[in-house]
Amino acid sequence: KQQIPEQIENANAETPTTHKIIRFPGLKEKDSERQSETSAMGEADQKLVFEKQEGGAVTATIPAAKPAAPSVSASAAAGARPNYSGTWKLDVSKSDFGPLPAPDKRTDVIDHKDPSLKSSTSQEGPQGKQEYTLAITTDGKEATNDAGGMELKSTGGWEGNNLVVNTKLKFQDNDVAIKSVWLLSDDGKTLTQNAHIISPLGELDQKMVFEKQ
Repeated sequence: KQQIPEQIENANAETPTTHKIIRFPGLKEKDSERQSETSAMGEADQKLVFEKQEGGAVTATIPAAKPAAPSVSASAAAGARPNYSGTWKLDVSKSDFGPLPAPDKRTDVIDHKDPSLKSSTSQEGPQGKQEYTLAITTDGKEATNDAGGMELKSTGGWEGNNLVVNTKLKFQDNDVAIKSVWLLSDDGKTLTQNAHIISPLGELDQKMVFEKQ
């Protein structure tokens, strides 16, 4: 039957220590036991390792507890929604416009302060030089913009961490619907816009790949 400890060293609660030394007379050499402690902070386990010392005393060393790993917030675990702000240059070689003519060059300047997003486009190509600005929101509200004389009605929203923009317009008196999904690379340097276009002439897909400047 174990006796009550005669001496506790380095056990001052106000001064953090790396270990505590507890002397238990009469214990066998290299005995060990595991204790479970309960406090207002919760429950914890500790292991006591006993070694016989000179004079018959037995010392027990309690290893210092390892610092707890920092907790991860739910929002960080789920992943924060991206911010698309920046100057983006179209990489024509990596983009695919399907049967439609591709621009020779294009630059988009995006100012994103969620839920507001404004994109100013400047491009040159077979259709000449075009400059226009589109302002939308990411909260599902419809926004009306003018792009080169065409009226665009757009609705933006989030699907996971990707922005999805649904746009309706008329081209040569035909109704056209465009669904564009914005994908930002993990390093934030590449923006890919995948668009699915539906019109009376059929359906087609486009991919525009932008590199951050």
